[in-house]
Amino acid sequence: MSQESKKWKLHIGCHKKTLVSRDSDVREHGSLEDCRCDVQESEEFWKGMGYFVWFAYVICPDGKKVQLHEGTPYS
Repeated sequence: MSQESKKWKLHIGCHKKTLVSRDSDVREHGSLEDCRCDVQESEEFWKGMGYFVWFAYVICPDGKKVQLHEGTPYS
């Protein structure tokens, strides 16, 4: 298994209650716990700017998808 395939890929997005205020990113981490910490830190940071978590899930090294945040609706 290559080093690239051992990465945990966190897919995360935020919004400010509108469709045009959305943004998203894919971040690589070494463990599921690192991904969970990133989601928590991102949520706290975004709240300070009036944004909310849009979605957050991880693609594990074995290809399994793990939901980390249910997301916040626009309304």
